[in-house]
Amino acid sequence: MIARCVVADDHPALVAVVSDVLRAAGLDVVGTAADGLHVLELVRDDPPDVAVVDFRMPRLCGVELLERLQAAAPDVAVLVYTADLDEAVVRTILSAGAAGVVLKSSPIP
Repeated sequence: MIARCVVADDHPALVAVVSDVLRAAGLDVVGTAADGLHVLELVRDDPPDVAVVDFRMPRLCGVELLERLQAAAPDVAVLVYTADLDEAVVRTILSAGAAGVVLKSSPIP
């Protein structure tokens, strides 16, 4: 079974690159979003296995987005990617229910 993913970021180039990397790894990207409300809508309407989301996006982001995603679809694993290197922010993300955190400065495989 191929894992289904949603990718969300307010920068279209990042959405395209992350989607391409996930597809190359054998995942099925079933939706993309440019803001938190749209990703919440996608996850609620047809829950994927994984949601890869930027921590800072327009309309809904951060801890509030993570909490609402968990309430809407608790079985969806949320992977947050961020440019924020602050250890406290990473702890906050994980405490809010994210399955993991990837730094945007990480090399692309």
